[in-house]
Amino acid sequence: MCNNYVLKFRFGCLQKIGYLYKIALRVRPAAAEGVRLRRVRTPAGVAKLADAYGLGPYGKTLGSSTLPSGKIERAKRRESERHPPTALIRREIWTPPSHRPDKERNMEGIKILEKSKTLKSVLFKIDDNTGRRSLSHALNKLKSSVSVPGFRKGKVPDTFLTKEYSGELKDEREKFIISEKLRQLADDNSLRAVSPARLMEFKWSGDVPESFSVELEVIPEFDVSGYKKIPIKKNSKEVTEEDIKKAVLNLRETAARLKSVEKEKPEENLFIKYDMEILEAGGSVKGISRKNLLAEISKEKLMQGLWPDILNLVKNTPGDITFEAPADFEIRSLAGKKMTFRIKITDILEKILPEADDKFAQLFGAKNLNELEEVLKNRLIAEFEIENTRYIREQITDYILKKNPLEIPRSMLDEEKHSMTDTLKKEYPDRKIESMEKEIETLSRKNISLALLLGKIAEKENITLTEDDFKNKLGEKYGKENANRLKNTLLTDKIFDFIIKEGKIK
Repeated sequence: MCNNYVLKFRFGCLQKIGYLYKIALRVRPAAAEGVRLRRVRTPAGVAKLADAYGLGPYGKTLGSSTLPSGKIERAKRRESERHPPTALIRREIWTPPSHRPDKERNMEGIKILEKSKTLKSVLFKIDDNTGRRSLSHALNKLKSSVSVPGFRKGKVPDTFLTKEYSGELKDEREKFIISEKLRQLADDNSLRAVSPARLMEFKWSGDVPESFSVELEVIPEFDVSGYKKIPIKKNSKEVTEEDIKKAVLNLRETAARLKSVEKEKPEENLFIKYDMEILEAGGSVKGISRKNLLAEISKEKLMQGLWPDILNLVKNTPGDITFEAPADFEIRSLAGKKMTFRIKITDILEKILPEADDKFAQLFGAKNLNELEEVLKNRLIAEFEIENTRYIREQITDYILKKNPLEIPRSMLDEEKHSMTDTLKKEYPDRKIESMEKEIETLSRKNISLALLLGKIAEKENITLTEDDFKNKLGEKYGKENANRLKNTLLTDKIFDFIIKEGKIK
């Protein structure tokens, strides 16, 4: 249980907390009734986007100092599948201990001092019985591992080991004693540690162990209040004809095709196919040469520095655009450097949208345009309901966090920040995630605080999941595997439903 003076106290999922704050606001959409829209295969000309070093792929905005709008949220939602919002909301974690520690509290042979709300110093006095058992344990372990000429393995005399292996013997005794005493502290269940115990001192009186002390980071003792009668505003948005027209237009965009046009130079809102090479100080940058890329000619969608000079390039004639990349340039290796984009436009295209008629509707599995519009209307109603639920949850979250400020253990905060930063770096390797450090720390604090507070509410109000909760959600798909996967999501929903029921809805 103990290795190298380190004993890890594990309580549920406390060792790994995901993006709890944003995930708790996530609402799963219900399956739409009626016609199920078929996914249309987008024409190759539109679907094949330029890669990370393109001019600015269709549908993306490049060159910003921070992640494009919505991307950090999507990364968090993907991470949420691995680390759900109620990872900390487990009954075994939140069952109140039989007694709560004061700033200084004594158990038999154990003295607990509060250095802060999240840091405890624990002094252990070693009793004679534990000392004797540690000696017996250490001797037996050494006998089974050491080889001494003249003695069979396991038959080396204790007096010989005590004299010749005094250092190793003392190390084994310390490991045994620390393990025993920390197990005793864990069984007491009054400290909820979130990181390994750190050995501060081990005292001996000759060959007799006297005491040792450790430091532990713990979840602070806290209560939660203000979660009843929360003033809540509803976002009562209704679906309009204009909303339906926009939804149809979005589908037309997905079914669009690109057609070559007889033009020598690109124009705004047209598309280009092109080959590209990035040059720096007269030489080609290794690994940054691409062919047959696609980009929409738009100031908002092109990489910074290329607009409006790209409008002066001529089809089938290589042209150079030179500019100095800013410090926050998305390709980090080129940030702050003067560079040249050598671009050869191979084709100029325009986007052709299909007519919104019955034939178009059949592409998506509907019988006619009226049926397609009705399906889209139902989808929009469901989306507005989801957005309203998210809006309500955001109000509740902000209110609860404001009413219940918590001191967060440093190790929990660091782990959450590391997890979030690591995920974003993997998702966006060419972005300077370090520039978002303050945003990440703020969000990490919210993540952990919300998880702790929701868990406390579940404890106080005895909110648990029943088999009916799973059956109502899963229906015919109900099964142990699916139930376990949805357990944390359903518990989150149930806690928020309770708060909403108790709230003051305007």
